[in-house]
Amino acid sequence: MPKPNWVKEHEQETATASAPKPKPKAKAKRKAKPKPKLKITDLKPTEMIAISSKLLRTVAAETFCIEAHGHGMEPDISSGDYLMCTPMRKYRNGQIVVLFDGVEAHCKYYIQNGDEVIFQNGKKEIFDAEGFEIAGRVMSKYGHMFNKK
Repeated sequence: MPKPNWVKEHEQETATASAPKPKPKAKAKRKAKPKPKLKITDLKPTEMIAISSKLLRTVAAETFCIEAHGHGMEPDISSGDYLMCTPMRKYRNGQIVVLFDGVEAHCKYYIQNGDEVIFQNGKKEIFDAEGFEIAGRVMSKYGHMFNKK
């Protein structure tokens, strides 16, 4: 004998009620992708100048040149000076280093006191270097060496 419709409906309701309900999917939160941090070596050169490794006294492939802007490192570095820089494994007190955060580069004195390292400009003002990495040490400078037009 077939089951009456009301029994079939009741069985379907109880089967549906006892079955685990699928959890609603949580919407995935989209985080803004952080911009990749650039390194000095990632930047495309604006000009290439062939210089012998013997003159640089270091590996030419790792050496980079930047032009100084501003007056924070005077009298040692003036605005418009070209700075030949190279990465080092260790830095010593008093050396001028280039700090880079992927956007800006700054030249500062490297000062180490125990485990603490601070960076300061020519006026002895301390520079907040959070987010910056040392890109290299200034090996030499060339003041107004190239003709500017």
